[in-house]
Amino acid sequence: MALTYRLVKGHPLTFQEGDDNLRQLSGSIHSLEAATGSYLYSGSLSGSSTLTLYSENTNYNIDLSILSGVLGTTYTNITPTPIDFPNGDTPSIPSGSTFISKSFTEMMNLMLYPTLDPTLTPPSSTFTISPSGFQEISASLNISLNSTFNSGSINPAYGTTGYRSGNANEYIYTGAGTSNNLSTALTDSQTVSPYRVLQGIQSWTGKVAYDAGPQPLDSDGGIFDIPWPVGSTSPITQTITGVYPVFATTSNISILTKQSLQSMSTYIEVSMVAEPNNSDKQEIDIPVAWSNITGLQQFNTLSGKWDNIPLTTFTTTPTTQTVQGASVAYTKYTHNGAKIGARQLRFIV
Repeated sequence: MALTYRLVKGHPLTFQEGDDNLRQLSGSIHSLEAATGSYLYSGSLSGSSTLTLYSENTNYNIDLSILSGVLGTTYTNITPTPIDFPNGDTPSIPSGSTFISKSFTEMMNLMLYPTLDPTLTPPSSTFTISPSGFQEISASLNISLNSTFNSGSINPAYGTTGYRSGNANEYIYTGAGTSNNLSTALTDSQTVSPYRVLQGIQSWTGKVAYDAGPQPLDSDGGIFDIPWPVGSTSPITQTITGVYPVFATTSNISILTKQSLQSMSTYIEVSMVAEPNNSDKQEIDIPVAWSNITGLQQFNTLSGKWDNIPLTTFTTTPTTQTVQGASVAYTKYTHNGAKIGARQLRFIV
Protein backbone atom coordinates (compact mmCIF):
# COMPACT_ATOMS: atom_id res chain seq x y z
CA MET A 1 0.00 0.00 0.00
CA ALA A 2 1.31 3.46 -0.82
CA LEU A 3 0.06 6.87 0.16
CA THR A 4 1.30 9.82 -1.84
CA TYR A 5 0.57 13.22 -0.41
CA ARG A 6 1.43 16.19 -2.60
CA LEU A 7 1.86 19.77 -1.54
CA VAL A 8 1.45 21.03 -5.08
CA LYS A 9 -0.70 23.87 -6.29
CA GLY A 10 1.03 24.85 -9.53
CA HIS A 11 3.05 27.53 -7.75
CA PRO A 12 4.94 27.86 -4.45
CA LEU A 13 2.65 27.69 -1.45
CA THR A 14 2.31 30.47 1.05
CA PHE A 15 3.49 29.69 4.55
CA GLN A 16 -0.11 29.50 5.70
CA GLU A 17 -1.03 27.04 2.91
CA GLY A 18 2.03 24.92 3.66
CA ASP A 19 1.14 24.88 7.33
CA ASP A 20 -2.47 23.86 6.59
CA ASN A 21 -1.34 21.02 4.30
CA LEU A 22 1.21 19.73 6.82
CA ARG A 23 -1.53 19.59 9.44
CA GLN A 24 -3.64 17.52 7.02
CA LEU A 25 -0.63 15.27 6.40
CA SER A 26 -0.24 14.68 10.10
CA GLY A 27 -3.90 13.75 10.37
CA SER A 28 -3.59 11.31 7.47
CA ILE A 29 -0.68 9.53 9.12
CA HIS A 30 -2.65 9.13 12.33
CA SER A 31 -5.62 7.77 10.30
CA LEU A 32 -3.39 5.22 8.59
CA GLU A 33 -2.00 4.06 11.87
CA ALA A 34 -5.50 3.62 13.29
CA ALA A 35 -6.72 1.76 10.19
CA THR A 36 -3.83 -0.71 9.92
CA GLY A 37 -3.24 -1.22 13.61
CA SER A 38 0.47 -0.96 12.83
CA TYR A 39 2.88 1.54 14.33
CA LEU A 40 4.33 3.87 11.71
CA TYR A 41 7.93 4.62 12.52
CA SER A 42 10.23 7.05 10.83
CA GLY A 43 12.19 6.23 7.73
CA SER A 44 14.21 8.49 5.48
CA LEU A 45 13.95 11.13 2.81
CA SER A 46 14.41 9.65 -0.66
CA GLY A 47 16.09 12.09 -3.03
CA SER A 48 15.14 14.90 -0.67
CA SER A 49 11.60 14.80 -2.07
CA THR A 50 9.86 11.70 -0.73
CA LEU A 51 9.44 10.82 2.94
CA THR A 52 9.01 7.06 3.37
CA LEU A 53 7.31 5.73 6.49
CA TYR A 54 7.56 2.01 7.20
CA SER A 55 5.11 -0.28 8.91
CA GLU A 56 5.59 -4.01 9.37
CA ASN A 57 4.95 -4.97 5.72
CA THR A 58 4.13 -1.80 3.86
CA ASN A 59 5.90 1.39 2.74
CA TYR A 60 4.05 4.71 2.76
CA ASN A 61 5.56 7.23 0.36
CA ILE A 62 4.80 10.90 0.91
CA ASP A 63 5.79 13.28 -1.90
CA LEU A 64 7.39 16.37 -0.39
CA SER A 65 8.85 17.72 -3.60
CA ILE A 66 7.24 21.08 -3.07
CA LEU A 67 9.22 21.51 0.15
CA SER A 68 12.42 21.71 -1.84
CA GLY A 69 11.09 24.96 -3.18
CA VAL A 70 9.86 26.17 0.20
CA LEU A 71 13.10 25.24 1.98
CA GLY A 72 15.13 26.72 -0.86
CA THR A 73 13.68 30.21 -0.43
CA THR A 74 15.70 32.86 1.38
CA TYR A 75 14.75 35.77 3.62
CA THR A 76 15.96 39.35 3.36
CA ASN A 77 14.67 42.32 5.33
CA ILE A 78 15.60 45.91 4.57
CA THR A 79 13.85 47.42 7.55
CA PRO A 80 15.57 46.52 10.86
CA THR A 81 13.48 44.47 13.27
CA PRO A 82 11.57 46.81 15.62
CA ILE A 83 11.71 44.74 18.84
CA ASP A 84 13.72 41.99 20.47
CA PHE A 85 12.64 38.44 19.62
CA PRO A 86 11.70 37.03 21.99
CA ASN A 87 11.42 39.80 24.56
CA GLY A 88 13.80 39.30 27.48
CA ASP A 89 17.37 39.77 28.65
CA THR A 90 18.86 37.48 25.97
CA PRO A 91 16.80 37.78 22.76
CA SER A 92 17.55 35.38 19.92
CA ILE A 93 17.19 38.21 17.44
CA PRO A 94 17.77 41.65 18.99
CA SER A 95 15.93 44.71 17.72
CA GLY A 96 17.64 46.45 14.82
CA SER A 97 18.62 43.20 13.09
CA THR A 98 18.66 42.83 9.31
CA PHE A 99 19.16 39.70 7.20
CA ILE A 100 20.40 39.09 3.68
CA SER A 101 19.52 35.86 1.86
CA LYS A 102 19.09 33.78 5.02
CA SER A 103 17.80 30.27 4.38
CA PHE A 104 14.84 28.79 6.19
CA THR A 105 17.21 26.64 8.26
CA GLU A 106 19.39 29.62 9.16
CA MET A 107 16.39 31.67 10.26
CA MET A 108 15.07 28.82 12.39
CA ASN A 109 18.48 28.38 13.99
CA LEU A 110 18.64 32.10 14.74
CA MET A 111 15.24 31.96 16.43
CA LEU A 112 15.68 28.69 18.31
CA TYR A 113 19.42 28.68 19.00
CA PRO A 114 20.62 32.18 19.88
CA THR A 115 24.33 32.92 20.19
CA LEU A 116 25.24 32.65 23.87
CA ASP A 117 28.14 34.38 25.59
CA PRO A 118 30.12 32.77 28.41
CA THR A 119 30.43 34.22 31.91
CA LEU A 120 33.98 35.39 32.57
CA THR A 121 35.49 35.23 36.07
CA PRO A 122 38.95 36.81 36.54
CA PRO A 123 41.87 35.03 38.22
CA SER A 124 42.29 35.44 41.98
CA SER A 125 44.41 34.28 44.88
CA THR A 126 44.29 33.85 48.65
CA PHE A 127 46.98 34.58 51.21
CA THR A 128 46.99 33.75 54.93
CA ILE A 129 49.50 33.66 57.75
CA SER A 130 49.47 31.64 60.95
CA PRO A 131 49.59 32.73 63.68
CA SER A 132 48.10 36.17 63.14
CA GLY A 133 46.42 38.88 65.18
CA PHE A 134 47.68 39.99 68.59
CA GLN A 135 50.95 38.44 69.82
CA GLU A 136 53.11 39.18 72.86
CA ILE A 137 56.02 41.49 72.20
CA SER A 138 59.37 39.61 72.05
CA ALA A 139 57.66 36.24 71.46
CA SER A 140 59.57 33.92 69.09
CA LEU A 141 57.21 32.61 66.40
CA ASN A 142 57.24 30.26 63.43
CA ILE A 143 55.02 32.12 60.96
CA SER A 144 53.51 30.00 58.17
CA LEU A 145 52.64 31.82 54.94
CA ASN A 146 50.13 30.08 52.62
CA SER A 147 48.95 31.10 49.15
CA THR A 148 46.52 29.60 46.63
CA PHE A 149 45.84 30.51 43.01
CA ASN A 150 42.58 30.33 41.04
CA SER A 151 42.89 30.97 37.29
CA GLY A 152 39.27 32.09 37.01
CA SER A 153 36.85 30.63 34.50
CA ILE A 154 35.20 30.84 31.10
CA ASN A 155 31.79 29.28 31.69
CA PRO A 156 30.67 27.50 29.57
CA ALA A 157 34.09 26.81 28.05
CA TYR A 158 32.75 26.70 24.42
CA GLY A 159 35.87 24.96 23.11
CA THR A 160 38.44 26.81 25.25
CA THR A 161 40.37 25.54 28.26
CA GLY A 162 37.66 27.00 30.48
CA TYR A 163 40.25 29.05 32.41
CA ARG A 164 40.34 32.85 32.20
CA SER A 165 44.08 33.15 32.72
CA GLY A 166 47.06 30.93 32.07
CA ASN A 167 48.99 29.04 34.73
CA ALA A 168 50.59 30.63 37.77
CA ASN A 169 54.29 31.32 37.21
CA GLU A 170 55.47 32.95 40.46
CA TYR A 171 54.33 33.39 44.05
CA ILE A 172 55.41 36.83 45.24
CA TYR A 173 55.83 37.78 48.91
CA THR A 174 56.89 40.84 50.87
CA GLY A 175 57.70 41.07 54.57
CA ALA A 176 60.43 39.97 56.95
CA GLY A 177 62.02 36.61 56.14
CA THR A 178 60.19 35.98 52.83
CA SER A 179 61.36 35.04 49.33
CA ASN A 180 59.56 34.65 46.00
CA ASN A 181 58.92 31.20 44.51
CA LEU A 182 58.76 30.32 40.79
CA SER A 183 55.96 27.77 40.53
CA THR A 184 53.04 26.67 38.34
CA ALA A 185 51.32 24.89 41.24
CA LEU A 186 47.96 26.03 42.60
CA THR A 187 49.31 26.31 46.17
CA ASP A 188 52.49 27.58 47.79
CA SER A 189 53.75 27.96 51.34
CA GLN A 190 56.83 29.00 53.28
CA THR A 191 57.76 29.54 56.91
CA VAL A 192 59.38 32.56 58.51
CA SER A 193 61.27 31.14 61.48
CA PRO A 194 62.22 32.19 64.02
CA TYR A 195 60.53 35.57 64.06
CA ARG A 196 60.79 37.90 67.07
CA VAL A 197 57.61 39.94 67.57
CA LEU A 198 58.05 43.71 67.70
CA GLN A 199 55.73 46.31 69.21
CA GLY A 200 52.93 47.38 66.87
CA ILE A 201 51.82 46.12 63.46
CA GLN A 202 54.00 43.82 61.31
CA SER A 203 52.85 42.97 57.81
CA TRP A 204 53.32 40.29 55.13
CA THR A 205 51.87 40.50 51.62
CA GLY A 206 51.23 37.81 49.01
CA LYS A 207 50.18 37.81 45.36
CA VAL A 208 50.50 35.46 42.35
CA ALA A 209 51.86 36.22 38.86
CA TYR A 210 50.31 34.30 35.95
CA ASP A 211 50.47 33.75 32.18
CA ALA A 212 48.00 35.08 29.61
CA GLY A 213 44.73 33.21 29.14
CA PRO A 214 42.94 31.85 26.03
CA GLN A 215 40.62 33.78 23.72
CA PRO A 216 37.03 33.34 25.01
CA LEU A 217 34.50 32.13 22.43
CA ASP A 218 30.73 32.34 22.18
CA SER A 219 28.45 29.36 21.57
CA ASP A 220 28.94 29.69 17.80
CA GLY A 221 32.73 29.67 18.12
CA GLY A 222 32.94 33.42 17.51
CA ILE A 223 35.33 35.78 19.30
CA PHE A 224 34.01 37.08 22.63
CA ASP A 225 35.75 39.76 24.69
CA ILE A 226 39.58 39.56 24.78
CA PRO A 227 42.11 37.15 26.31
CA TRP A 228 43.12 37.89 29.91
CA PRO A 229 46.63 39.42 29.75
CA VAL A 230 49.79 38.47 31.62
CA GLY A 231 49.67 39.94 35.12
CA SER A 232 49.33 39.26 38.82
CA THR A 233 46.51 39.04 41.34
CA SER A 234 45.72 41.84 43.77
CA PRO A 235 48.10 41.79 46.75
CA ILE A 236 46.66 40.60 50.07
CA THR A 237 48.15 41.82 53.35
CA GLN A 238 48.06 39.93 56.65
CA THR A 239 49.36 41.23 59.96
CA ILE A 240 50.34 40.47 63.51
CA THR A 241 50.30 43.15 66.20
CA GLY A 242 52.79 43.07 69.04
CA VAL A 243 51.30 44.09 72.41
CA TYR A 244 51.91 43.66 76.12
CA PRO A 245 49.25 41.89 78.21
CA VAL A 246 47.24 43.42 81.05
CA PHE A 247 47.18 41.70 84.48
CA ALA A 248 44.22 42.07 86.89
CA THR A 249 42.46 40.46 89.88
CA THR A 250 39.80 38.80 87.74
CA SER A 251 40.10 35.24 89.11
CA ASN A 252 41.49 35.63 92.60
CA ILE A 253 41.89 38.76 94.73
CA SER A 254 45.41 37.70 95.60
CA ILE A 255 46.57 36.86 92.06
CA LEU A 256 47.04 39.11 89.05
CA THR A 257 45.75 37.08 86.10
CA LYS A 258 47.01 37.70 82.55
CA GLN A 259 44.16 39.03 80.36
CA SER A 260 43.45 38.33 76.70
CA LEU A 261 45.66 40.30 74.33
CA GLN A 262 44.14 43.42 72.82
CA SER A 263 45.05 46.69 71.16
CA MET A 264 47.07 49.01 73.41
CA SER A 265 45.21 52.05 72.06
CA THR A 266 41.69 51.20 73.28
CA TYR A 267 39.94 50.94 76.65
CA ILE A 268 40.57 47.99 78.94
CA GLU A 269 37.54 46.08 80.19
CA VAL A 270 37.94 43.75 83.18
CA SER A 271 35.58 41.85 85.52
CA MET A 272 37.05 42.24 89.01
CA VAL A 273 36.37 39.71 91.78
CA ALA A 274 34.91 40.93 95.08
CA GLU A 275 37.16 42.28 97.81
CA PRO A 276 36.84 39.94 100.85
CA ASN A 277 38.09 42.57 103.31
CA ASN A 278 39.59 46.06 103.51
CA SER A 279 43.17 44.90 103.00
CA ASP A 280 42.90 42.75 99.84
CA LYS A 281 42.06 45.23 97.09
CA GLN A 282 41.16 45.06 93.40
CA GLU A 283 44.23 45.71 91.24
CA ILE A 284 45.19 46.01 87.60
CA ASP A 285 48.67 46.31 86.05
CA ILE A 286 48.72 48.24 82.76
CA PRO A 287 51.85 48.49 80.54
CA VAL A 288 53.50 51.89 80.44
CA ALA A 289 53.54 51.46 76.65
CA TRP A 290 49.72 51.63 76.69
CA SER A 291 47.95 54.83 75.71
CA ASN A 292 47.37 57.14 78.67
CA ILE A 293 44.48 56.16 80.92
CA THR A 294 42.19 59.18 81.21
CA GLY A 295 38.99 57.89 82.85
CA LEU A 296 37.15 55.04 84.59
CA GLN A 297 33.67 53.53 84.11
CA GLN A 298 31.66 50.93 86.03
CA PHE A 299 28.85 48.87 84.51
CA ASN A 300 25.44 49.58 86.09
CA THR A 301 23.57 46.26 86.21
CA LEU A 302 20.26 48.08 86.83
CA SER A 303 20.38 50.53 83.93
CA GLY A 304 22.51 48.37 81.64
CA LYS A 305 24.79 51.34 81.02
CA TRP A 306 28.34 52.36 81.87
CA ASP A 307 28.58 55.02 84.60
CA ASN A 308 31.57 57.31 84.96
CA ILE A 309 33.35 57.04 88.33
CA PRO A 310 36.46 58.92 89.55
CA LEU A 311 39.76 57.48 88.35
CA THR A 312 41.16 58.73 91.68
CA THR A 313 39.42 55.78 93.40
CA PHE A 314 42.52 53.86 92.23
CA THR A 315 46.02 54.70 93.40
CA THR A 316 48.84 54.37 90.85
CA THR A 317 52.35 53.06 91.53
CA PRO A 318 55.15 51.94 89.19
CA THR A 319 55.79 48.19 88.89
CA THR A 320 57.14 45.60 86.45
CA GLN A 321 55.94 42.37 84.87
CA THR A 322 57.98 39.66 83.17
CA VAL A 323 56.84 39.21 79.55
CA GLN A 324 58.62 36.69 77.29
CA GLY A 325 61.56 36.63 79.72
CA ALA A 326 61.97 40.41 79.75
CA SER A 327 61.20 42.85 82.58
CA VAL A 328 58.62 45.34 81.30
CA ALA A 329 57.54 48.61 82.95
CA TYR A 330 53.91 48.69 84.15
CA THR A 331 51.67 50.97 86.18
CA LYS A 332 49.72 49.35 89.03
CA TYR A 333 46.21 50.66 89.74
CA THR A 334 44.99 49.71 93.25
CA HIS A 335 41.46 50.36 94.54
CA ASN A 336 41.69 52.75 97.53
CA GLY A 337 38.04 52.84 98.70
CA ALA A 338 35.97 50.78 101.10
CA LYS A 339 35.47 47.05 100.53
CA ILE A 340 33.51 46.53 97.33
CA GLY A 341 31.93 43.62 95.52
CA ALA A 342 32.57 42.09 92.11
CA ARG A 343 32.16 44.56 89.25
CA GLN A 344 32.95 45.29 85.64
CA LEU A 345 35.33 48.19 85.03
CA ARG A 346 36.52 50.04 81.97
CA PHE A 347 39.81 51.94 82.05
CA ILE A 348 39.38 54.59 79.34
CA VAL A 349 42.18 55.90 77.13
